[in-house]
Amino acid sequence: MRNLSGALLDELQTPLRGGNPAAVGLLNTLIEGRNRSKLLLQGLKSDDENKQMESLLEVCDLLSIATEETIAGFPSDSFAPALINLLNMDHNPDMMLLAGRALSNMIEALPSSISSVVNHGAVSILCSKLLSIEYIDLAEQCLQTLEKISQEQPTVVLRAGGLMATLSFIDFFSTGVQRMAITTASNICRQVPKDCFDMVREPIQILTNLLQYQDQKVVELSCLCFSRLIESFYDSPQKLEIIASHGLISNLVRIISGMYNSTTSLSPNTYSQIIRIMATVCHGCPNITQTLLEEGIISIIQSIMYPSNDNANGSNSNVNRNSQQCYEVLSLINELLPPLPQEFANLLTPNRSIPNSLQSPELLKTLGEDLFVVLVEMFTSNVNTSVRYKSLGCICKVLYYSSSEQIKDLLKEFAFSSFLASLLGSRDMIIVATAIKIVELMMERLPVIFDRYFKREGVVYEVDRLSKLEQPSPPQIPSSLSTSSSLPSTPSSASTATSTTTTIIPTTQEELKSFVCKEAKKLKDTYFPKLQTMMGATNENFSTKELSILKNLSQKLNKCEKEEGVEILEEIKSLLIDTEGISAFEFLHSDLVGSILNYLTRGNIKKHAECFAKVFLVPYQKSGASSMTPLKTSSPNPLLLSLLIEKLHDALNKVERFNINISDVSGTSSGLKYLTQPFKLKLQKEGTDPNLKDYSGNIVLIEPLANITAIEEFLNSKVIVTPNLASAVPASLSCTTTTVGLTTTTSNTNKDGTTEKPVEKEKDSIMDEDDEDEEDTPPTANTSPTASTSTTATGSTTKTPSKLGIFVDGQRLTNSITIFQAVQRIARVQQIATLNSNNNNNNNNDYESSLNVQTNRLWDSTHPPIRELGSSKLIDFLTDDHSFQLTSNDTATYEILSLLRCLYMFNLDPASVNAGSILSNSSMILSSASLFTSERSLLNASEFISQKLTAKIMRQLQDPLALCGGVFPDWCKQLLNSCSFLFPFDCKRLFFYSTSFGIARALSTLQQRQDLIRQTNGSAVSSNNDRGGDFRVGRIQRQKVRIYRNKILESAIKVMDLYGKSKSMLEVEYFGEAGTGLGPTLEFFTLVSKEIQRKDLNLWYTDNTTTTTTTIISEPEKMEIDSLSSPSSSKTPTTPTTTEIIHEYIYCPGGLFPRPINPSTTIDKKLLDYFKFLGSFIAKTFFDQRLIDLPLSKPFYKYMIEQELEFEDLRQLSPAYASSLNNLYSLVLRIKEIKSKSDLSDTQKKEEIDQLRIEGAKIEDLCLDFTLPGFQGWELKEGGENIPVTLENLEEYLNLIVKNFLYDGVIRQFNSFKEGFNQTFSISSLKPFTIAEVESLLCGSLTGSDSDWSIESLMESTKADHGYTLQSKSVQNIFQIMSEFTPEQRKQFLLFISGSPHLPLQGFKGLIPRLTIVKKHHFPPLTPDDYLLSVMSCTNYIKLPDYSNKEVMKEKLLYAMNEGQSSFHLS
Repeated sequence: MRNLSGALLDELQTPLRGGNPAAVGLLNTLIEGRNRSKLLLQGLKSDDENKQMESLLEVCDLLSIATEETIAGFPSDSFAPALINLLNMDHNPDMMLLAGRALSNMIEALPSSISSVVNHGAVSILCSKLLSIEYIDLAEQCLQTLEKISQEQPTVVLRAGGLMATLSFIDFFSTGVQRMAITTASNICRQVPKDCFDMVREPIQILTNLLQYQDQKVVELSCLCFSRLIESFYDSPQKLEIIASHGLISNLVRIISGMYNSTTSLSPNTYSQIIRIMATVCHGCPNITQTLLEEGIISIIQSIMYPSNDNANGSNSNVNRNSQQCYEVLSLINELLPPLPQEFANLLTPNRSIPNSLQSPELLKTLGEDLFVVLVEMFTSNVNTSVRYKSLGCICKVLYYSSSEQIKDLLKEFAFSSFLASLLGSRDMIIVATAIKIVELMMERLPVIFDRYFKREGVVYEVDRLSKLEQPSPPQIPSSLSTSSSLPSTPSSASTATSTTTTIIPTTQEELKSFVCKEAKKLKDTYFPKLQTMMGATNENFSTKELSILKNLSQKLNKCEKEEGVEILEEIKSLLIDTEGISAFEFLHSDLVGSILNYLTRGNIKKHAECFAKVFLVPYQKSGASSMTPLKTSSPNPLLLSLLIEKLHDALNKVERFNINISDVSGTSSGLKYLTQPFKLKLQKEGTDPNLKDYSGNIVLIEPLANITAIEEFLNSKVIVTPNLASAVPASLSCTTTTVGLTTTTSNTNKDGTTEKPVEKEKDSIMDEDDEDEEDTPPTANTSPTASTSTTATGSTTKTPSKLGIFVDGQRLTNSITIFQAVQRIARVQQIATLNSNNNNNNNNDYESSLNVQTNRLWDSTHPPIRELGSSKLIDFLTDDHSFQLTSNDTATYEILSLLRCLYMFNLDPASVNAGSILSNSSMILSSASLFTSERSLLNASEFISQKLTAKIMRQLQDPLALCGGVFPDWCKQLLNSCSFLFPFDCKRLFFYSTSFGIARALSTLQQRQDLIRQTNGSAVSSNNDRGGDFRVGRIQRQKVRIYRNKILESAIKVMDLYGKSKSMLEVEYFGEAGTGLGPTLEFFTLVSKEIQRKDLNLWYTDNTTTTTTTIISEPEKMEIDSLSSPSSSKTPTTPTTTEIIHEYIYCPGGLFPRPINPSTTIDKKLLDYFKFLGSFIAKTFFDQRLIDLPLSKPFYKYMIEQELEFEDLRQLSPAYASSLNNLYSLVLRIKEIKSKSDLSDTQKKEEIDQLRIEGAKIEDLCLDFTLPGFQGWELKEGGENIPVTLENLEEYLNLIVKNFLYDGVIRQFNSFKEGFNQTFSISSLKPFTIAEVESLLCGSLTGSDSDWSIESLMESTKADHGYTLQSKSVQNIFQIMSEFTPEQRKQFLLFISGSPHLPLQGFKGLIPRLTIVKKHHFPPLTPDDYLLSVMSCTNYIKLPDYSNKEVMKEKLLYAMNEGQSSFHLS
């Protein structure tokens, strides 16, 4: 007790002299506690066992509720030997049990006591009790105590025989205790000393057997044990063989083979550990490689890298793949292949002894055929340097050890020469050097074939260019290159660093450049000697016959007009479909891209587009064995357009040089670590203003995510002398990125050289802060990143003018940006300047200029977004909208992207160019599983996706420092807005969530994604004291409100008015219900989306196809909102009186669209307020990532993403209304057709038009005037009631109907909608998405597809626990019942278990938390059949009784689904 009381006695002397009662009471408590501990200790040491038992019981009770703070001075050194002595009393099991419990409680409450317990010999006694296992309770208690000791002292436990002791009788324990035992074993296996191998040798057999257990946690922890053992002995082949001698490899292969098809799936980290174990064992024991190959590891690797896709489009597999997982798989592939000679060893692991059997031609052929495509795809779809190096190294191995015939077979379906040309054009000189070696190898093996292809694909061109690189200094004999420092830390890479010292490879950039130049010259001299005589070589020196022909065709196409282009396009087509096709190099250097783009966008655009469609919108058959065929997924009905798109993508991959801004930190957690530590700022006064004090003698600590306002508010009281100073006082800010340790000092006393922190601002009383902080952060003016950095809201409250100005390098920093953003932008400007001045190796950076700024005529007040009758979306695009903004100085890249944009429009609107034959001969493809089935396209969306650009953006989104610094490259947003078809939906969705909602939400999204796919080293998993590397930043505040369920719409309006602009996450509870959390909140969004469809609100357009449903509800007469964070929330409201009200709800087949209102009349403000609320509500739905059940129409979504509207939209909204105009519409199209005939004179055209009739009647006989049909008194133009409709003005009449119905009559409602929406975040963030994609973001996947409800899918996405397994009869029965649900029953079931009637986009797999089924126990005399099942909607938890049969279960389930809605109570 001396530590606790001795230090305080001196401090209490002064208060005691003054007679302070509180101080006297505290001292008495301390003295009493000290005396009590002495008495307890004496009792434990007593010879009387009764006294010992009594004292021991009291000690157990004391320690069971103690914490480190409450017993800081507890004399553990004295108690430890006494308790250990009692633990050794073999004749008294109760005493031993209590002594073990007391030791466990003491260690838990006072971790520092572990050393005392260990020093007094507790570990050996605990191990002996486990080995003797006389009493199961005692053994379990000893195991619990040993588990706590092993966390801090694993080696001590190991040397005492703890590993064998914990595992020997593991089968006798329950599942929970088994998990504790294996957790102890995993702690013991951490960093095993070299001399302790004998201590782990015997338990290896037990650990291997544990890999076959059914319990997921036991298997995961067993894998962790082996991962740590392998890591400890990776450099000892003999010990590795012993570890693997009991069937380890076969068990691991069995586990990893069930990664995507097992009913009991393990955590992603465990699979990563298994792959790492295999790679390390193969590296240390090459003979085990044969065992792995015999077990079928190659096919398993393929299934890991290409899991079965749930989507029709297979391009998304690399989007969700983690770079660390890729690295682990590549490390394993690398170890399965033989070593390379020294000249290739710059990127690979060192040479190792390997059985000759692995170099057999048959085996290498199998390896190459199965893995080569995987390796190339891994290289092209990743931007992570380590992954690219590993994959390229494996490619080198496959090629080096393959014979000439094997290489020919391997590459016959792959454009390998184009791949090599792209490698030679890389900025990374290591990749370039390796590519030169591969070129040399190919020329040695197959010179006849590759000599031609290398010229056609530009390989020779690149080699010649590299041979002429400037050499600032003569080549040196450089030191060896070790790339292991840049790779993730593994035993394999660790050994690489010590064994590659004989490889003569350059290290610095200049040395690499000289080395590449030298190697390129050597290669050129050897294999392409004719190029030596060409002084001042130009492109023509490398041209082939095909390139010359293409250049000639390109020049002809630039000059031709109208139908003349068909012949030239046919010649281009013939070259394109030739066996060898057109290479990307020829495509680029012939200027074919620019010529086709120019042809489509000049002159008679409609005629040119029709000519292009005749040639390229036709089916074609791919040739069987083309060595130039790209690796692309084709459509079921391939068109020549597909081949042209593939060639454009190949050219784009070759020429694009878009940069990504990646920080120099390894991994997401390391990046987040920097955001948890404060910056040091030095603030210096600028100028001589007497009203401003000098503050340069102080260093200010501030969190990186605090904004500039925090500094200004902090400095106001410290540096401004005159309080009423109104003008801005300039100050200069110099910021260092040096971080300091976390500190809790909050002193504001100001002395020279002292460190100060801005004081925390008082929080808004209506906000409900989440108090569960995970780290101790220093107080700042704005501690929460949510409050300080979310700057997307418009319409925030007006702030008083700033009195201070913060400047950096003469530029004032705006108040809204964060400190970190300011530092990042300054650093970025300097970095760009450095890159632009130094980057003369291979390619130029493209930062400065902006090409072809787009003039968007849509959504302009002078040009309503309505397409005129008969106009073509495609032709309008080619005429006015084909240009777009791109920050780049690379014209070739811009032209390729522009042409891809044009081809994408051909794909969407082929009918505009008379492509009717295509539509009839080949089935159109749905763009998405959407309500809007009219959205069709000729080709699969996956054919337009660029894997390379997608990988770049996904890599950019993984960098937390770039997210927080706001230094995303401009091209990311520009391409997503203008060329969104290049990116899969997953990529666009992640970019949307990461960049639209502020820093806190971006960090939350990043961390959630990392939680799902995190692949960390085995040594940093599962142990409590290993969690230091996992940093959580950017907590999201939660705002709780309590509302009346029966006044849901009025409550929602008030909630959105109060909290719609807030960056906190909304949580809803209902008066009179116990439910809280996710379930009631999801139901709130569902109920509001239903209430907004009420007919009495008069918001939506209805026609004779509209149906209504009726609901009778009881509503309170008085409504109030209870904010749970406000002081008054503790009051319990009285139950209000209720009245019955009947509500009718609208259902429109075409979806919801605002009711058009005559623009010449005044609109009701309440109606506009409803639409403003709807905008705020939908924005909040996006913001909180909720799902709603709101069937909006296609035109409504078009307003959200700023697309043009047309007559077809009117047809979808109201088929009956549109059908009444169909005859008039057909008449307009017929008039346009007659006017376009060139073989008729004007008189003949007029006569033919005058003969036109509608069902035998003249247009004048219909007595139509310029008023909107169905809307009384709505004139389409001034004086419209007196203007009859004739053949001359019929087109104008129909255009005005569409314009008034779809634009003029609803624009005020949509402006209010956008006003409400933009208060939360900008609606322009939705532009990259298609209509179907916006619908899926807002409404999920509705009830999912049939495959989501199959028994197999349900078993994969559901967890059974607490009495059930997935094979349990009741679990199988409920799966069977669910698979038989009707669509309406599916909706009811989802609403019942989760609060939302819609599934996430990923189906049941997307539910967070995972859907879990547990057993609901019964209490006799009742039977399970007497109970209803219940759910915890917040956690997607189903409590299912063990019903006697399937029929009873179905009856109970349907009853619960129907009757258990609209309330949340305790179950």
